[in-house]
Amino acid sequence: YNASNINHFQSGIWTSQYFQYKSWHGPYHLSLFFDHQSLKVTGSGSDDIGSFTIDGIYSIQTQRIGLTKTYAQGTGNLSENLGHDVIIQLKWNSKNSQFEGKWYVKTRITVECQGGGGGGSGGGGFSGGSHHYWSSSSSCRGSACPSRTVLWLSIVGGITGFVLLVVGIIYCKKSCTGQPSRSNVVFVQKNSQKNYELENYDSSIFKSGHWKSQYLQYGRWHGPHRCSLVFNGHSMSIKGSGSDDIGTFTLDGVYASQTQRIGLTKTYQRGTGNLSENLGHQVTIQLKWCPENNQFEGKWYVQTPKYHGDDKFVLKFDGQHIETVYEKV
Repeated sequence: YNASNINHFQSGIWTSQYFQYKSWHGPYHLSLFFDHQSLKVTGSGSDDIGSFTIDGIYSIQTQRIGLTKTYAQGTGNLSENLGHDVIIQLKWNSKNSQFEGKWYVKTRITVECQGGGGGGSGGGGFSGGSHHYWSSSSSCRGSACPSRTVLWLSIVGGITGFVLLVVGIIYCKKSCTGQPSRSNVVFVQKNSQKNYELENYDSSIFKSGHWKSQYLQYGRWHGPHRCSLVFNGHSMSIKGSGSDDIGTFTLDGVYASQTQRIGLTKTYQRGTGNLSENLGHQVTIQLKWCPENNQFEGKWYVQTPKYHGDDKFVLKFDGQHIETVYEKV
């Protein structure tokens, strides 16, 4: 190989940029050390995702670099940094005097759907010392260069992995939209293991009587609609009924005085109200007391064969039942 090629692999401070979501990110500084005996490269740095370490290999004959960037979880952007790996494959571009190539990301996709960052690939490059970058235009020859078959298999594998990633994200989004991450029982008991003092919560907010509800859908508030609720202080359960612009419904649920939370299941009676919207389906409602607005606030969740969705929901006391008032008199 040309002895001058080794000058492209200089230990020191480098700058990198990567392309994602139709925009360039960077430049970011990182430190790289090239071991010309083992032909390995190590380093570290940080970018808009978080702090990372670098491990990789290189070939002076082919003027190529292969890196694995491993992020340190808990640093930088906590929603994007999953402690994941980024594969970076670069080649020297003599015209631009820099290494150029692509990055590839694979992260686990879970049905939890809350969190989990994205995956994919994009362009990128590194420069350092005399502004070096890698390129994909040079021919590949020599024993140290991977065969074209391996190269094509890598490309096909990368494309297949990306397609599977997109399909997984679409499936995850469809499966999780309209479904709460916790059941009503778990929701209302969340943090109840803490030692609450009596003054920290007020059980009087759970009043049997008439309540008004409103829900947000398609960017518009619906209601208020009136319903009747009965709170059972012994079983910590709720029963009720009412009607709205979808139809007549019954309510069953649970609540916890310590956490000031309510979990309801609204079941529509098929054949009532809006016949095209009322499928006799169920709506899960999870609410938490908001003292500033003197009402319960939270979200509703729906999953039917025709519709998956969730949005805001509020519930406010509207007066006691008449029989309850007479009993007090």
